[in-house]
Order: sequence, then C-alpha cells, then structure tokens
Amino acid sequence: NKNLSETCDRLISALQDKDRSNLLQKLISIESGHYKKGGGLTYCCSAELGMTVLTDTTERAPTFGVAGLENMQEQTPYSLASLSIINSSGAEECFNSILGRPAHPLEWPVFNNRAGKKRLNGFDLSHSNLKRRKVKFNDHLTITIDRKSNAYFFVTENGALHYNTNFIADSLFDLLDFKMLLNTHSTLVMGIMNRYESNVMTWLRPNNYKLIDRTIRYASMLLEDNKKSFEYDTMVRCLFEIKNDVSEEESVVMKLVEKLQEGT
Repeated sequence: NKNLSETCDRLISALQDKDRSNLLQKLISIESGHYKKGGGLTYCCSAELGMTVLTDTTERAPTFGVAGLENMQEQTPYSLASLSIINSSGAEECFNSILGRPAHPLEWPVFNNRAGKKRLNGFDLSHSNLKRRKVKFNDHLTITIDRKSNAYFFVTENGALHYNTNFIADSLFDLLDFKMLLNTHSTLVMGIMNRYESNVMTWLRPNNYKLIDRTIRYASMLLEDNKKSFEYDTMVRCLFEIKNDVSEEESVVMKLVEKLQEGT
C-alpha cells in the first residue's frame, strides 16, 4: 500500500543520510581502535533496545570468528563486546525485561545442557555484567546507547554522538533502521580487523549446518581461483578433521584451503 511504500522510501533515505554515515565513521574508528589496543567494550542500553543490541552483538561470534558472550558458569574467554541492561539485576530479570515476558529456553535432553534455563542464567547481561567487564579488561570502554525524542545517542567518556530518525520510537521501521545501523557498524569494525576478505566470510565459525555449508562454499571459491577443486564430501571430512583445532586467531576457511592444498 501507499503508506508502506512511503515508509520504505523513508528508510532508504535514512540509510543514505550523511549524518548517519558520519556517525558510523566515528563509531567504527572508536571501537576498532579500542580493540587494536587489546581492550574490551560493553554496550549499555535500556531493555527496549536490548533485543536489537543483543542480536547484533551475538551475531559477531559465528560470523567473524570472535569469542561469544561469556557464560558465568563456564570457563570461557570474554567477548570483545558485550551488553549490560540498565537498571536490571540478575540474568533471569534481565532476559524477562528484554523479552517482555519470561524466557522459555529449550529443555531437551538431546542438547546435553547446552541449552535450558540453567545455562541461560549463566549469561548475566544485567548491570553486574558491566562491573565484571570493567575489572576483567585493563582497558575497558563503555558505550551507552539511548533513544530520546527523535534521535539515537551513543555516549562515551569523550562525549555523545547521535543521529536523528523520522520513525516512531520502538516501531518496526525504527528498530529496522537501528538494527541496520548496528549491522553496518559491526561489519565494518570486523573488516578493519581483517575478519573477512572482500565479501567472503573467511573467519566464520562452522558451528551449525548452514555455516558448515558456507565454509565449504567459500573454500571452494578460493580454491577455484587457484584452478583447484575437490568433492564436497572430501571437503566436509577435512573440515571436521581440523575445525576443533583452529584457534580464534586463525581463519577456518583459509586453514581448510591450506589443508586441502597440502594433500595435492
């Protein structure tokens, strides 16, 4: 309908806005520069923005091969970026506020404790998370994200950056606009950190069937550039031989390519 078409046009216009681009350039420079110094970062936001920020932050791990959100019940490395929900206390309250209802995690035995309420409660994204991360990282950066009136604000110790939006707060197109801003930001930060090549996700983590297939396809593309090819089944077997030994400082796709070339 006409109203939907006009709203889509407004979204496209927002994506091309110079103020938005300027904001992104500054945020990308701040965050990537902080990681290059060995620092960690925590986004602080309200529960209303929590789902959008959490989705973008967690997507970084399998897409770019960085550590996922740390679980307080496990001995896992701390993620470069995490989330702290303002005015929340404890994991359960935090997820309830993000979702707007109680969480209903899968309790299926087949997951062998990799899912379920007990493990979910190890991901404490409440105000306590910010305190922990400040202690963990010698160089820690806090970015507070706020939605006021007709603008999004990103506040650091050096001041506030913002961009105006024409959408109603918490509406579908407002959150689409915000999510696309965060996606662009994350992608370009990871690009500066050399976590992909051209449009090929060379650092993805093959931890589900979709990403296993993507790893094989991307490795095939790179091998074809060198006039080489392998059967799909051969590449899958090779991937499963090496994937658990690839560190977070190595590209899974490139290691697969190297391993296959060694055997030729």
